[in-house]
Formats: sequence, C-alpha cells, structure tokens
Amino acid sequence: SHIRNYDILVSTLAVTLVGTVVLISEVVIRIMWWNGGRVRRSGDRSDSSNPLALLGFILLPLAPLAGALIAGLFGRFIGRSGAHWVTILSVAVSFFGSVSVLMDVLEGNVFNGPVYTWLSSGNATFHIGFLIDRLSAMMMIVVTFVSLMVHIYTIGYMAEDPGYQRFFAYIS
Repeated sequence: SHIRNYDILVSTLAVTLVGTVVLISEVVIRIMWWNGGRVRRSGDRSDSSNPLALLGFILLPLAPLAGALIAGLFGRFIGRSGAHWVTILSVAVSFFGSVSVLMDVLEGNVFNGPVYTWLSSGNATFHIGFLIDRLSAMMMIVVTFVSLMVHIYTIGYMAEDPGYQRFFAYIS
C-alpha cells in the first residue's frame, strides 16, 4: 500500500515536472528567436549577439545529460522507478524542445551562431557552433523521438536486471 502510494506520488510529481519543464522550454525557445525587437528570418544569420538563443540550444542536449547524471550518481537514492522517470523526462524535454524548434524553423527562422572559437591561425578562425535549419531540426526530432521510445521500451525489458539504474544512466 505504501509502495503504491509512493509510485502515485512520484508519477504525479513527474507529470507536473514535465509540464513545467515543457512550458519553460517553450518560453525559452520562443524568447531565443527574439533579437533586438525583430524575428530572424532565413536571410538574416547575424545571431551571435543573442546569448539566450545559444543557451536554449545548449540546453536541448544537456537535458538528457542531466538526467544521466542524476540517475548515475543518485540511482541508489531515487530507486529503480526514479532512475527511469528522470531519464525519460529529460529525453522528453529534449523531444518537446526539438518540436518547438522545428515549428519555428518551418516558419522561416534559422539559427547560425558560434559557441566558442576552436582555433585561430593567422586570418583563419574556426568556430564550434550550432546551425539549426530544416534538416538539423528534423534530425533533432527523429533522434530525440527514437531515444524517447527506447527509454520507454526498456522499462519492461530491463525490469529484472540488477544494473537497472546504471543502464538508464548509460542510455540517457
């Protein structure tokens, strides 16, 4: 009885957390397209002055990393259901964020901005950055959706495995 109540509480908190994170992600992604009072269109790629856009795009791949760290470092404390909930929710955040990015890209918005300078030699400068166009936005959807489905499927597949928490940390 107590275990069932605990699972219901964890499920309720997880759904609330997902809703909150999706809402916050939507707000951040909508704000990151805002640049000096105008929306960037495909012809305007001068977006390195918008640090909020860069932050939003860095958060999409970091959400599953955060879930993996939580499941890996605190797996013994959060238990089996906590390990799969935190990793599934973190991948779901990336998926819904990717859907939001795709919607904006389909409206004509793109992002092309550097994260940091990797190498400078003479007049040549090499940057590491993000280019979010139609192809990369669609691939973000595909990869995060498949990953989300794998995470959900492995709940039953790995149910009796002794390394359950570690496994979810690895795949996230």
